[in-house]
Amino acid sequence: MCIRDRVWQTSSLHLLFLEVTGAPIAWKKVRLGLESVFLGFHVELREHKYTLTDEKQTELKTLATAIANADDDTLPVKTIRTYTHKAAWAVQVTEPLRPFLQPFFSFIHATKDEHDRKGVTPPALLRFVNRYLLTHWATTAPSTGEFRRSIHQHSATDAGASPGSKTVAGWTGPPGGDRWDMEWFAVDLLTVPPLRRPDWLDDFLKQLYPGSQPSAASGALELLCDLILLVHLKPRLQKAAFMVTAPASTDNLGNVYVLTKHYTNRWPGAALLMELSSILLETEAHMTIRHAPRERNVWADDLANMQTAGFDPAKRWDPLAELERTNVLADLLKYGRQLGLHLPKKQQRQRKRKADLAPAGLARPAPGRPQRTKEEPKRRNTKT
Repeated sequence: MCIRDRVWQTSSLHLLFLEVTGAPIAWKKVRLGLESVFLGFHVELREHKYTLTDEKQTELKTLATAIANADDDTLPVKTIRTYTHKAAWAVQVTEPLRPFLQPFFSFIHATKDEHDRKGVTPPALLRFVNRYLLTHWATTAPSTGEFRRSIHQHSATDAGASPGSKTVAGWTGPPGGDRWDMEWFAVDLLTVPPLRRPDWLDDFLKQLYPGSQPSAASGALELLCDLILLVHLKPRLQKAAFMVTAPASTDNLGNVYVLTKHYTNRWPGAALLMELSSILLETEAHMTIRHAPRERNVWADDLANMQTAGFDPAKRWDPLAELERTNVLADLLKYGRQLGLHLPKKQQRQRKRKADLAPAGLARPAPGRPQRTKEEPKRRNTKT
């Protein structure tokens, strides 16, 4: 039985069941076939793919072109707001594009008090990301993870952050193997010699949550571990064709959610996620990340603590050499430096202008604390 016959048979049975049970059916909305347009998406059932309709693509490209060609202080804030909300809906087609919306949402947050007709100059970071999105709105969505096979590989990553070190580590190899069978990496980013440091590393370390507790950097460091792993597996993903997924484990539950929904509003984690997503788009691959409790992530945890006993030195790879050239990461971090994202939050607030791009949550009060108005005097701690 061909796929067309199966579609007709299954659809007919579903409609018959609904009719027999008395369910209301809007027959004017019923469409049978292998291709259809539903809620602005063009659905193709042969390969389980879907794209934006031509009408939706034209809308997005028109707004994106207006942003790209805007002169100084001539672009209405409403244009960016409209484009951002339409793009947030459109990335349901190609989910790896979602991380690239972070600069737009951050800009909306920074200009939330401005009138829709207020003229602004889009920041360089926003323009850069907009150009990337503009080239991808007409692309077809890659097949989702449930229709993919896993490459014959097991992997795990971990990271460590303390005042004197920032380590990234991980391993990958055949299922059921021992430590000696695994390819692995373990690097303290603070001790990398100058000749081995890629151009983006210094900007990354300076923008790694400046002014926060060292432990706050672990989330971004573990995202870097996932990026390192994906770059290392990239040739195997391409060789195996696009219907593959790269499985990996991490003991950071928050990053599992970040990688599953393809979004974080924290910087520089957002920049790392954009680079990782650009590789997924390039290879048409999928990365499956699952949470492993720390007690089950012993090998990666040992490597993050620079304990390499049991691992074959010949199987160690240099992750920074493989990341010497990046798709978008180096440029994103340069724009981040221009925006002052390497400064502590207090200094960022002092130099931030309303029309500047600021990280989401920059001016947000701490949880549980109401935001003080300008008229309200600052309370002093007094003994009662």
